[in-house]
Amino acid sequence: MARRRNIDLSNRNKFKLKNLTNGPSKFYQAFDINTSLNGIDLCGDELFIKTKKDLDTDEEILSSPRVNIDYAGEYKDKPWRFFLKGNKFVSRSPKPKN
Repeated sequence: MARRRNIDLSNRNKFKLKNLTNGPSKFYQAFDINTSLNGIDLCGDELFIKTKKDLDTDEEILSSPRVNIDYAGEYKDKPWRFFLKGNKFVSRSPKPKN
């Protein structure tokens, strides 16, 4: 992952480690997810989505609207961003609800 992102982690710099995947583009680059995967079956074996019951954790999964997509009209407030509560690799913490 660090090699794909051109990040030197040899000195164990926590800031660099945190910034390895904290944002969609960084995540995709680190995991080598690119347009060659467009149309891939997400129920297959190459790239897949696990359900909560399939996770090996009791951590809480949260959802929030995506950030910086004000251009998305009616979709800007949809809770289409999922992450583990307190995960330091998330680009931004969700805004508190009013």
